[in-house]
Amino acid sequence: MAVIKQTTLDQIAAIEKEAAEKIDALRQSAVSELAKRLAEAKAVVKSLEAEYESITGKTIHGNKAGGTRRRLNKDEQAALEMNLRAILKSKSNGLKMSDLSKATGESVSAVKRALSRIPYKTTGSKATTLYFSK
Repeated sequence: MAVIKQTTLDQIAAIEKEAAEKIDALRQSAVSELAKRLAEAKAVVKSLEAEYESITGKTIHGNKAGGTRRRLNKDEQAALEMNLRAILKSKSNGLKMSDLSKATGESVSAVKRALSRIPYKTTGSKATTLYFSK
């Protein structure tokens, strides 16, 4: 039998291969640790942003918070129409659209849709339009 002796170059290659495998394993471990720490940091940032929005009413970038649009269901539409009738009857000198929106707590577009279903009078144009009860 012939005994094959390992040469020094073979030993170096074996050590390099073993070291590369250990480095790859350590690198994978480091990546998973960083991903976990990053997820934890994102959760902290998200909670801080939510707290900031609740205090200021604006996002961290300065935009208005809570910009979700929603449709009113039929009951809400009917209640809005009744509310608008009452508001318009109580204000004999008329109201601007922005005042109607603030008084009802609904968006301008929802108020416009509700106004289209009830009788009203207007004076002025565009931003100066005043709405009155008929």
